[in-house]
Amino acid sequence: MPNYATRWRLRLNNLLQRSRYTSQSLRWSSPHREGPDNNCIWSIIAYINGVEYGQGRDRTLDGAKEVAAYRAFGQLHHEMYGSYPTQPFSS
Repeated sequence: MPNYATRWRLRLNNLLQRSRYTSQSLRWSSPHREGPDNNCIWSIIAYINGVEYGQGRDRTLDGAKEVAAYRAFGQLHHEMYGSYPTQPFSS
């Protein structure tokens, strides 16, 4: 499993706690896998209170969740503060 230095799922949960939502508001879609076992791509969607906030695709399920969390973090940050975070996604 890759070591994601930014830990976007943790950052998203922390931001949720500072928002009008709670960490229980975060739900994930069922993961979807495409392609052969040796070269598959995972897809997943992050929902906050039933609203889609971020989609992620990656070669690992963990990576797809991190990408979706990063995108959801950006959307929620924009909703709360009126701007997108400046730190780029890195894995």
